Amino acid sequence: MNSLLQIFGLLVLVLCSAFFSISEISLAAAKNVRLQALSEDGDQRAREVIALKASPGPMFTIVEIGVNALALAGGILGQGAFIPIYKSGLIHFLSDQTASTVAFWLAYLTATLLFVLFADLIPRRFAMARAESCAVLVIRPITWLYQVLRPVVWLLNSCATYAMKKAGLPTHSKDRVTTADVMATVNAGVRQGLINPEERSVIENIFSLEDRPVSTAMTVRDDIIYFLREESDESIRSKVVQYPHHQFLVCEKTIDTVVGYVDSKQLLTRLVQGKRLDLSEKGILSPVKMIPESLSMSETIEEIRNTTADFVVVINEYGEVAGLITLNDVMNTIMGEMVGLDEDAQIVQRDENSWLVEGSTSIYELENTFDLPEGEENPPYETAGGLVMYLLRRIPKRTDKVTYGGYKFEVVDVEKNRVDQLLVTKLQPSGAGPQDPAQQSPKS
Repeated sequence: MNSLLQIFGLLVLVLCSAFFSISEISLAAAKNVRLQALSEDGDQRAREVIALKASPGPMFTIVEIGVNALALAGGILGQGAFIPIYKSGLIHFLSDQTASTVAFWLAYLTATLLFVLFADLIPRRFAMARAESCAVLVIRPITWLYQVLRPVVWLLNSCATYAMKKAGLPTHSKDRVTTADVMATVNAGVRQGLINPEERSVIENIFSLEDRPVSTAMTVRDDIIYFLREESDESIRSKVVQYPHHQFLVCEKTIDTVVGYVDSKQLLTRLVQGKRLDLSEKGILSPVKMIPESLSMSETIEEIRNTTADFVVVINEYGEVAGLITLNDVMNTIMGEMVGLDEDAQIVQRDENSWLVEGSTSIYELENTFDLPEGEENPPYETAGGLVMYLLRRIPKRTDKVTYGGYKFEVVDVEKNRVDQLLVTKLQPSGAGPQDPAQQSPKS
């Protein structure tokens, strides 16, 4: 009967130790983002867990006191409970001294296995799988134990903090949500079918705005449709019909002398009224916002928000117009394949292993579409055409070919020394992989 009571007491100790194991893992592994969501839903315990995680020293002290005290008590109680049981069976085969020794080690192994399996492994795995749920369940008992054992906790925690500071170790956790954390969660959602791959692409594009320069999404100066201030009525009418934009840039003599922009609605109103289109007329032009080429996409979005026009003009370091970027360009950058017409796409797939690529396609879009090797941190090119020019080490000509990252880039069309269109073909695995630019240059 005495052994049965001891075994029952041992099982109680195992359950208590399991509670501390669950508390330790769940309170450490619980994510602040999910706890904050529970807190906003009205769960006061989630707020208490967040507060405890900000200063986890007392919690770990309580857990360690509980785990070690219960383990010692379990060892003593386990030996007292199991040694008589094992010895009564072994005494028939072994001498009294040998039976006592074997029974001692068997009792030790039994108690240890009980604690390892039911007080450690299983509770910890359970807590890892349901960290936030377990954390809100154990926070109140842990808080109560802290109030009871406050003097002991203060003494042990002070000693531990002093030792850690002397060793130069951090005493507080810095639980910050990083881009990698968010993308890991998004990727898990994609694998489970909760998030579409297109939606993941949008999130990736949003995170890239801070590092992506405005030049990767703007319309370059050679493609800008603009009016000269002294442009004739007939020429203005022709451009409006041929290029039905909402707003047009207006310049003085050259594109680098911007004087403002005109809204197509104003031009249409004058046409309806039978008036002549004269851009030098007072009040017809509106001021245009100009930004430096060094701005990132996120900074550019803020600039567009603070202007009345749907676009801003991008100026390079020499004071020349490098291009312009519109709200539509920003949306295409963020939304990617989820918006835009097929005929406006810069990358068009011809078949399973080949694509037609516009030379002005940004290197960001190129890397997102093709599995290219990671390039330099600040490469001396920004477009697909610039990449080919960099690899060739000369001005490309039609039919020039270059291989890079397991793909063959063939120049289809060149306009004014600028690559206008490329044919990108995926090579067989045996020919994949980046090559040295010097080796990639075709023979002249």
